[in-house]
Amino acid sequence: MKFLQTGDWHLGKIFYETSLVEDQRYFLDQIVTELEQAETDAVPYDALAVPGDIYDRAVPPSEAVTLFSDFLNEVHMKFPRLHLFFLSGNHDSSDRLSFAAELLDSQNIHICTDTRRFTEPVIIGNGNKTAAIYQLPYLTPGCIRAPKQIRKNEEQQELFDAESKDLLRSQQQLTEAAVQQIAAAHKKNHPLMPCVLCAHLFTLGSVSSDSERSFTGAAEQVDASVFSFFTYTALGHLHKAQMCGNGTIWYSGSPLAYSFGEEPDKYMLRVTVTAEGACAERIPVHPLHPVLRLTGSFQDLYTNDTSNYKNSYIEIQCTDPVVHENAMSLLRTKFPLIMSFVRTPYLSEGENMALSDRSTLLKSESGINQAKIFDAFLRDIYGEISSDPVTQKEKILYLELAGKENAG
Repeated sequence: MKFLQTGDWHLGKIFYETSLVEDQRYFLDQIVTELEQAETDAVPYDALAVPGDIYDRAVPPSEAVTLFSDFLNEVHMKFPRLHLFFLSGNHDSSDRLSFAAELLDSQNIHICTDTRRFTEPVIIGNGNKTAAIYQLPYLTPGCIRAPKQIRKNEEQQELFDAESKDLLRSQQQLTEAAVQQIAAAHKKNHPLMPCVLCAHLFTLGSVSSDSERSFTGAAEQVDASVFSFFTYTALGHLHKAQMCGNGTIWYSGSPLAYSFGEEPDKYMLRVTVTAEGACAERIPVHPLHPVLRLTGSFQDLYTNDTSNYKNSYIEIQCTDPVVHENAMSLLRTKFPLIMSFVRTPYLSEGENMALSDRSTLLKSESGINQAKIFDAFLRDIYGEISSDPVTQKEKILYLELAGKENAG
């Protein structure tokens, strides 16, 4: 059994006030191309798996909904036997994503947004080359009950059952309980069949990016060993393509870079599942507009040849100590799709020593010298102590206010 894995589409995302609908359409076209090529090569895919974050927000813009609808229609028309798996992530609205899910299920489009039937798999493949696909949407506290325990007293049992709804709160607890139920059902109904899990969560030890909506600390992370039962686990939530655990747990990552801090290389995964195991192969995704971060002085960035960047979304990190006037407007003539301009001045060895001196100054037991602190502030802003009359007037006013505060 072979399927194509991708995820974290975030349809409808706005990137620095720019709609990415056309960039996302360009990516979805690459999915169709990959499916068509496989058909041409007589090694067609059995399924497409998208484990969560179909949309970027709970109420997606109309153009995002239309884009998703057009994609489903095109893929189903061209590949009617292909099974499509979608589940809700932490960015999706379960109610909106599940619209017409029962009707679509009969057309091999399987949308999972709740935990009512996660132990019921979809069997795909032919003959001996079959696999059971389970879907587990993003889990919220209380969505799965704790297993009932045997109590001698019926009243105690009823009380425990009522309270058990609130016992499972963390992602680790919820995922463990879900996997235990799936494993029990699979051993009972399909004991000799390979099984695949699609889920949306954050595994412990995986690498996150700054464009994800992260949890606090490690409290909401799940140990990858939980998924050891499955032949293969397709995960969504993290935007970097990566393998977890024993090599049969993979994130495909997002198809586009959604922040300038992300790695620009993006992939889909070609996954093959057999009775002996599973393997995943990366398929590069080519962006309509690469997302790049450039660092340097304003002079270098403005005068150097920039023809290779005219089609790229750009963030400029300027190392100049003083920002050039109208920098963004001037740079836009060289970088038409510049999205962000930030100042990250390079600190020389002497300037680093100045930071150390400043720290010593603030921690001095002999009292704080307000004049020296303000001089240090001026150096940060202007690179040197300005003799401008306005600046000197601000300094005098600052010292007068500081003196009154200390006197009070």
